[in-house]
Amino acid sequence: VDSSVEAMRAGAYEYIPKPFTATQLRIVVGRAAKDVRTAREQRALGVGSASIIGHSEALRKVISKVARVAPTEASVVVSGPSGTGKELVARALHAASRRAKRPFIAINCAAVPEHLLESELFGHEKGSFTGADSQRRGLLEAANGGTFFLDEISEMNLDLQAKLLRVIQERKIRRVGGEQEIPIDVRWVSATNRDPDEAVRAGALRADLFFRLNVVPIRVPLLRERREDIPLLVQHFLRRYGDQYGRPNVRLPEQVLQVLLDYDWPGNVRELQNVVERIVSLSSDGEVLMEEFREQLQPSRAYASLPAGIPVLADRPFHQAKAEAISQFERAYLRSLLGQHHGNISQAAREAGIDRKTIHRMLIKYELGSPG
Repeated sequence: VDSSVEAMRAGAYEYIPKPFTATQLRIVVGRAAKDVRTAREQRALGVGSASIIGHSEALRKVISKVARVAPTEASVVVSGPSGTGKELVARALHAASRRAKRPFIAINCAAVPEHLLESELFGHEKGSFTGADSQRRGLLEAANGGTFFLDEISEMNLDLQAKLLRVIQERKIRRVGGEQEIPIDVRWVSATNRDPDEAVRAGALRADLFFRLNVVPIRVPLLRERREDIPLLVQHFLRRYGDQYGRPNVRLPEQVLQVLLDYDWPGNVRELQNVVERIVSLSSDGEVLMEEFREQLQPSRAYASLPAGIPVLADRPFHQAKAEAISQFERAYLRSLLGQHHGNISQAAREAGIDRKTIHRMLIKYELGSPG
């Protein structure tokens, strides 16, 4: 025991007690090699404490893909629900590309009013519309030579999508109200919190634009798909907000960390970040009381109760009772979810972080009717 502790303190990756088999050795060496490879990829990408954090297999696949595609000029579509870190992936792509010293410009298509988005992208000439008091360069011009990140691309109206497709094909823009064609050179990275194929089928995203942008797809995993990264993320956010609020000594009790590990995180990393910030801001002398912690998680629904009327079927075998309770929960959850969104399947699926097809299957399974 003493020698193993001493070895780990000295920086050993792992301690293997004798006698050990060749298979055990291969497993440990293979795991160490994979960690070394991931660390090298992260350094090459500029990935560190300020960006993508984690060592899970799901995240390693993302980092590996980013490392391979970043040096190319291929367009990339990053998909994943809100809060998973799509912009961090886009910035990592830029940081590891040949354009790293050039601008990285981002625009959220859902955050800019529809009538202003074209002007934001392409710029405008003086007098081209009411309020255009001077000539203005668009964001695409500002990004020339660098990377342009189109966040929530499926929220852009179809007419503007057609204009954007022409820009991608011809590598030229025309300001609103202008006649001159201005050449641009950008690397395209796009993101959507919807399933891209479903967005195309639903008519929210032009198929020709999607095929042009989606040379390399990257899906960012949900936080619940990489739970082993939660302790690292928690420590990162504890340090960040501890420094920011002058409370560097906040430590989480083991039972608090276990709750964080068990929770499903519908808001993904962004929700975890908010929870840790709340914990730090309400801590006292580095202490986090369990009662306060429960109250702090109420807005994130970590302690939401089961729907009323779901019985505890203790008179039945465990697995049968569990299956019946899950069925009743799913039925009640689905009714409540669709009620909140007035039957809109797409909105409900986005809120729940599941695919539309899953909701359709559940509707059929529980005979709750078909959306038509």
